[in-house]
Amino acid sequence: MKRILTVATLVLTLATPVQAAEDGPAAEAEKLAREMEQAAREAAKELMGVLTLFIGRIPQYEAPEILDNGDIIIRRKQPKTAEPPQPREKPGNGPRNGEVTDL
Repeated sequence: MKRILTVATLVLTLATPVQAAEDGPAAEAEKLAREMEQAAREAAKELMGVLTLFIGRIPQYEAPEILDNGDIIIRRKQPKTAEPPQPREKPGNGPRNGEVTDL
C-alpha cells in the first residue's frame, strides 16, 4: 500500500508541472493575442482620425451651375470658420515699397 501511495504521489507530482507547462504557453499566447488586438484597435482608431483629417482637407465643391451663356461654374464650398474673412486693403492705401511710416 505504501508503494502504491508513493507511485501515485510521484505520478501526480510529475503530471502537475506538465499540466502547468501546457497552460503556461496557452495563457501566454492568449495574453499576447489580447495585447495585439488592443494595439490593432488603437492603430485603427488613429488611422480613422488621420483619414478624417485628410478627407476634411480635400476641397469640396458644390453642384456645377450652367449659366445662360454656356459657362459652367463649379463653386468651392466655404469651410466654416469662427472668424469672418478680413477685407483686403487696396494696393494704394498702404506704405509704398521702401517707404517708412511713423511708429
